[in-house]
Amino acid sequence: MFVHSGKFYIFVAEDADTINQYVILKKTKLTKEIERCSFPDHRIDDYMRVFKNHQLNISTRKPYSFTSFRNIKSSGDVDS
Repeated sequence: MFVHSGKFYIFVAEDADTINQYVILKKTKLTKEIERCSFPDHRIDDYMRVFKNHQLNISTRKPYSFTSFRNIKSSGDVDS
C-alpha cells in the first residue's frame, strides 16, 4: 500500500521494506523508528507497470498529512 502526498507516492514502514525487494527506492526516516521511500507522482505509470510485471497487488490510500504519520505503530498500522 502507498499514499499520494504532494508530488510523491510514498511507501511507509514494512511496505517500504517490501517494495524495496522489487524496486530499489531511496529509504529515509519518517520518524526515529519508521522508514519511508517514495517516487515522483509523474512516474506513476512507469512504476505501476513494474509492479504489475512483478505481479504485486499494490493499492493506494487517500493522502495523509505528515502529522498523521506520528500515529503509525511499528507494525505499520494507523491508530484512529
